[in-house]
Amino acid sequence: MRILRRMHSLGGAVLCLAATFPAWGQPPGRSLSGVASQGDLPAIEFDLVSIREPRNPGDPPERVREARVSLGGPAIRRLQGESEAPGSRSPVQQYLLRFRMTLHEPREGRHYQWVEVHFKFPDPHFRVLDLYPINIEGGGPEIEALSVDRDLRLVPGRTKACLGSVGVRFPPEQTVQGFGLGESKVYWRFSAESDQAVNSGTREGFMLLQAPAGLHAIEGTVWTSAVVGRLTAVGWWFFREAKSSSFEARWPIQ
Repeated sequence: MRILRRMHSLGGAVLCLAATFPAWGQPPGRSLSGVASQGDLPAIEFDLVSIREPRNPGDPPERVREARVSLGGPAIRRLQGESEAPGSRSPVQQYLLRFRMTLHEPREGRHYQWVEVHFKFPDPHFRVLDLYPINIEGGGPEIEALSVDRDLRLVPGRTKACLGSVGVRFPPEQTVQGFGLGESKVYWRFSAESDQAVNSGTREGFMLLQAPAGLHAIEGTVWTSAVVGRLTAVGWWFFREAKSSSFEARWPIQ
């Protein structure tokens, strides 16, 4: 499919972060336990494939690998304390997931116009309360600490519910958006204008998830999609959509 898509702006939430992720602090207020190192889990590799019309009648469509995305982690933190979800008597907890998403170099002469990383949790009791980043244009300052406010949102700075040190900076050319808050299906989009490129490299994302209390693992489906562009000899931009297969993931909470 040949497409040219523009990014859609979305109002967002806010956050807070600082230095090295495994060394989460144990501040007063809402405390955390069950830290799982991202180094304990292998990265998931996604091949982004486009479908091209066959050159000869009767031939099957041609599948072309345009790019590759890796999803590392997640490191999972369990917020201590339980509550009841509205309309349900089952106890729930909040879990903080930190992902590392690596965009590998696409095929020679191509660049990313946008890349999306999708998550779907099949359990109807799962609900994503917040994402970070959720609405960043033109990069942003280095984040020093991450906290959860009374409304269960990720906020910048050190409060009584500070989650500790993280240390992350977003590239200045990067636009990041998050979609699907309050639902069990969410995604991030990393995008650029049609004549610009989304640079390859590693991005980080944080997800605040509400799920049944006492889980030993979080299960979900993950997939990626992208639009890859190339500049033709006559000066026109040619864009092609590519998608990956879905992956059924099971991430233990240690």
